[in-house]
Amino acid sequence: MTDSALRALADRFGTPLYVFDDRALMQRVRYLREALPARVGICFAIKANPFVLPALEPLVDRLEVCSPGEYRICRALGVPGEKVVLSGVNKDEPTVDDAVGTAGVPSVVTVESASQLALVRRVARARGLRVPVLLRLSSGNQFGLDRADLERAAREATGDPFLELRGVQFFSGTQKGSVRRIRREVARLGELACELRDGCGLETAEVEYGPGLPAEYFDDPDPAAERAFLESL
Repeated sequence: MTDSALRALADRFGTPLYVFDDRALMQRVRYLREALPARVGICFAIKANPFVLPALEPLVDRLEVCSPGEYRICRALGVPGEKVVLSGVNKDEPTVDDAVGTAGVPSVVTVESASQLALVRRVARARGLRVPVLLRLSSGNQFGLDRADLERAAREATGDPFLELRGVQFFSGTQKGSVRRIRREVARLGELACELRDGCGLETAEVEYGPGLPAEYFDDPDPAAERAFLESL
């Protein structure tokens, strides 16, 4: 947006004022669609900017919610339950029960600990439903399961009639400008999928991967450089 456009908005609405150009956001989503393989879906974490949901929701495959408050925003906006990824460490039983029982089963519920696995299983059994889950692999921080705990959770969940173990979720930070690092992470996820198949009988159907692609905050983006980066992955 130009300086004159921003000044006009400030005069109209006052300051402080937060302005978001949803046209640029929608263009960005379309750009990613064109640059990424057709089999790759796009999931938007609504904690980034929940107020863009009315414009963005039709353009993405899934919306990730990480708190009961974010889930309530999706409900209020009429987001289909099957489009929601119920994620995050702050999962309480009422929210999981509501998501599973009254709004249609979410596209997937992530599991970040042994207690969350027990919570999702408990709700699924009480509802008599089979709930799709992803096990979150920690990137070395406090979020998710380490490799050993993830394998234990996979063995526990495989074969459970109320859990549909779909695969793995892995977020590893933001602003990665290294193609080599992203390739290493994807290769490790492939190795993990093979280990889960051989050790647990799990055929990984999907991986939700947050690679932290680089984004320019202050200078004008270079579309040619961005496209070359994506196509080199």
